[in-house]
Amino acid sequence: MRLQDELTVIKGIGPKRAEPFKKVGITTVEELLGYYPRAYDQFEGPKAIADVTEGQMVVSGTIVKDATVRRAGRMQLTEVQIRDESGTLKGVWFNSPFLKNVLRAGERRIFRGRVSVNRFGKTMEHPQFFSPQDYAALLGKLRPVYALTTGLTSQMITGAIEAALKELPVLPEYLPSWIRKKYHLAEFNYALQTIHFPTDWQEVTFARHRLVFDEFFLFILAVRYLKDSNEVQENGCRILPAPEVEHFLQSLPFALTRAQQRCYEEIMKDLTGPTLMNRLVQGDVGSGKTMIAILALMQMAYNGWQGVMMAPTEVLAKQHSETFARFFAQAGIPLRGDLLTGSMTAKEKRL
Repeated sequence: MRLQDELTVIKGIGPKRAEPFKKVGITTVEELLGYYPRAYDQFEGPKAIADVTEGQMVVSGTIVKDATVRRAGRMQLTEVQIRDESGTLKGVWFNSPFLKNVLRAGERRIFRGRVSVNRFGKTMEHPQFFSPQDYAALLGKLRPVYALTTGLTSQMITGAIEAALKELPVLPEYLPSWIRKKYHLAEFNYALQTIHFPTDWQEVTFARHRLVFDEFFLFILAVRYLKDSNEVQENGCRILPAPEVEHFLQSLPFALTRAQQRCYEEIMKDLTGPTLMNRLVQGDVGSGKTMIAILALMQMAYNGWQGVMMAPTEVLAKQHSETFARFFAQAGIPLRGDLLTGSMTAKEKRL
């Protein structure tokens, strides 16, 4: 088995069973192993029913009598009374009438679910239930919780990951030992195994630290590679500094800060230089990133080119458009910007 193999190489996953995995972007073994848990579920010791409050709880009790099934509107409710030495609690399952033949009077079970408390008593809704022996094996352990979709269960994901990790050969460790030692990083194979199946929270933290480091490390390498590549690519639209932009700057009711001025000068050096620009401008909210973008777009426009500012939301796009229009109107700049949003029709976009 290799990381780039299709998901169907895993035993038990055929083309049909692989379909729900595709809905969450998993088509290969590598994508499966990189589908990290969004949280972890910890199995804690049972509480006495008298001490149970609202929220996620675990109780150990005896079923008072066989489960009953009743109808509530379109829903079937399966109910049992659970008792321990301190009190009673009602367990309720929705549309699960088959449990009537599973939950029998006199059986001792561990029930785990969300409890609500009202004047009628305490109710645990749709709880998981275990034999005391089975729950003892889970006690104190962490179980991964994954983002799911229709047809995809946690059991399917954990089963597939377990099978993949069992069949996959040991993956090469690409980080030098001195880097791992300097930043206290786990070995890659250990981190991959542990992020899915940790035994305690300390292991989760250790594994996550390594995998987060990898994400940033690889991102920085990719950015550096792109930068190095662009440094040898010719700038096909070199521009000349437009005097109209300087006029615009003078008309503003404020002066650029030293950091803004330095950033703008570096961008202009790239735009007028012989090679392509590849630059990331980073700053806090309100630090002036939008103004720097306006200046760069103006330089492009006055050199006969078009430019575009993209925004992650339609609301922000409209705000930027209004900002452009306001500044240009105040300075008497004849430039205009067109607003294109995802909600516009094709005809509106052409206009």
